Amino acid sequence: MQCSIAGVASSRETQGHRLAPSPIPVTGGDAYEAALHAHFVLANREARRAEILAQLHQAAANLGATVGALSLVDEVVDLVEWPSVIPAVFDADLLKLPSRLLVESMSVHQRVFPLFAGGVLLNRFLVVTNHPFVAEDAEAADIVARGNTKVLASRFYDARFFYAEDRKKTLAEHGQGLHKMRWIRDGGTMADKQDRVRQLASALAPRFGADPARAARAGALCKSDLTSQMVGEFPELQGHVGRLLAAHDGEDATVAQAIEEHYLPRFSGDALPACPEGSTVAITDRLDSLVGCFSRGLRPKASADPGPAAAAGPGWTCCCTPACRSPCPSCSPTPAPERPPPTSWTSPWPASRPARPRPAPSS
Repeated sequence: MQCSIAGVASSRETQGHRLAPSPIPVTGGDAYEAALHAHFVLANREARRAEILAQLHQAAANLGATVGALSLVDEVVDLVEWPSVIPAVFDADLLKLPSRLLVESMSVHQRVFPLFAGGVLLNRFLVVTNHPFVAEDAEAADIVARGNTKVLASRFYDARFFYAEDRKKTLAEHGQGLHKMRWIRDGGTMADKQDRVRQLASALAPRFGADPARAARAGALCKSDLTSQMVGEFPELQGHVGRLLAAHDGEDATVAQAIEEHYLPRFSGDALPACPEGSTVAITDRLDSLVGCFSRGLRPKASADPGPAAAAGPGWTCCCTPACRSPCPSCSPTPAPERPPPTSWTSPWPASRPARPRPAPSS
C-alpha cells in the first residue's frame, strides 16, 4: 500500500538491528520474522522472553548461583531486540549494605539481575544487553560489563553514604520532620496521620491478637522513615528502611517488623503481614486513609486515586480477613462470636468536616 506518514513513504523494505543496519526486503508476512532473525532481530516477544530466561539460568548455573528478580524479565523483554546475557562484578565490600537495598537498586534502577548462592547475595549480577556480538567479542562484553558495574556502583556508594547519615539520628528523630510533609488536601500532615494510626492501632490491637503497646509503638514510627535520605533516594524501600533504623535504635524486634509489614500488601497477590502487630498497623493505616479521603469528598475515579483511597480498600480487606481473631459475618462463613466490649478511646477524626472557604464572586 502506497502512503506517506510524517514524510516517510511506505516501501517493501525494513531494517534489522542498529548494529547491523542494512535494507531487508519484505516479500510477505510468512517470511517477515525469518528475515529479521537473519539480521539480529528476534521479533516474536514470547520467543525473546524464553531466550532471555534460558540464557539467565544458564549463565547463573555456570557461576554456581541462582538468578533473582525474574519478574524483571517482563520489562527487559521489551528493551532488547537480540538478547545476550553477560556476567558482571561489583566491589564485595558493598555487600555490607542491606541486601534488599542492593537488590532493589539492581532491578529498579539498572534492570540487571542479582545472583544468589545458598540464599546469600553475591557480588555478581547478570546484564541482558542488546549487543548482538558480545558472545563472540570478549572486548565488547567487557566494555558492557564494566559500564554497568560503574553505574551500579555509584548508586551503591551513594546508598552507603545515605545509610550512614540516616543512622546518626533515631527513627523517632526522623519522624519529627513529618510535620513539614502534607498528607492530603485539608488532611493535615503525615505527622497527624501517624499519630492517628498510633491511637487506632492501640485500640484495635486486641481484635487481631496483637500486643497494644507494640502495635502503638509501631504505629507511632510507621511513617518516620519517609524523611530519611535513604527513602528519598530509594522510595521503594519505605518501610524497610524504617525497620532497619528501628532495629539499629534497639526497638523491639516485633515493632521493627510491623513497621515494614504495615505496607503489605503492596499489590494484588503480594505477601500479607506475618505478625499480628503488622496486620494491625496495616489495617489501621488503610482505615485512616479511607475515612480521611471519603470524609473530605476525595473519592477515587478512573483517572485519579487520592490518598490513595482505591488501593486502601482491597489492601484493608486482604489484611483484615485472615488476621481478624473475632471475624465478622462478612469475613467468615461461620457465625461471629460475641464481641468483647470496645476499648475506650477518643476518635482522632473531627465530628464534622469544616467547610472550605470559597472565594467571593467577582463583580
